Amino acid sequence: MKELSTDTIHFIFGGKLLTTELIGDVEIDVHDEEEAYQTAKKITEGKKHLSLVLVSQDTSITREAQKTSMQRKHHTQVVAQAFVIRSLAQRI
Repeated sequence: MKELSTDTIHFIFGGKLLTTELIGDVEIDVHDEEEAYQTAKKITEGKKHLSLVLVSQDTSITREAQKTSMQRKHHTQVVAQAFVIRSLAQRI
């Protein structure tokens, strides 16, 4: 099992599943999103994988970072992705 972290995100890769946990009480911007993409690519070594994203209750993301994260290049190695969102406001 491999683990890597950035200032805002913690990654765990077990060979098939990449768990991405957004560290609480932060706002994810474009820089954070690009850094997360590069870190995910590094930890998975470009292998196809499942993705589980755990979003803490106080995490937010800028609209620009949302657009960046939706780019096709960010998901070419992702077979399936699930989000666990703990905040009612984020779910709505």
